[in-house]
Amino acid sequence: MINKINILEIRKDAIKALRKDTKIFSFILIYYLCPIGTAATLHFLNYNINTALFGNLISGISLFTGLLFSIIFVVSNNWNSRKSQYKTGNEEDEKYLNRYKNFANQITYLISYIVVKAILIIILLIAADAYFDYLNKVPNLGLRLIWDVLLFLLCQFLILIVVILNEMYTMQYDDINKE
Repeated sequence: MINKINILEIRKDAIKALRKDTKIFSFILIYYLCPIGTAATLHFLNYNINTALFGNLISGISLFTGLLFSIIFVVSNNWNSRKSQYKTGNEEDEKYLNRYKNFANQITYLISYIVVKAILIIILLIAADAYFDYLNKVPNLGLRLIWDVLLFLLCQFLILIVVILNEMYTMQYDDINKE
């Protein structure tokens, strides 16, 4: 059973897809330092947390995750139809099929990773919401730390959405301009 739950493999493949065609410094800057900076800035600005925000975040993340998850099936279906459509042996068609296959793999890795991140964020949001009153009675450090981790993960979530959008835009642009 534990072999079927291989989150580390999903993360490894997604990080590899994120690092493709980027320098290590820009990857670390965008994917780690920007979310840490955003979380730290909001922490030091003492951003007020309320329980209504938890529910809205859970709804929004669930909506985006469901929509993105359905894209995996659309992309794989399109891959199968393109495979049979472009089996002409033409070199340009082969290059196009390779680009689409790479796109399909990257999108699958990234969306799978975003689903794992969304599950983690939702669990943390539910835990923070459940213990919100308790954590507000004790020194606020516990809630602030949970909130800081959530902000970090939410920033990464948004970055992943932008990366997926960019990948999809690039492939759609390639499809439209293919003659």
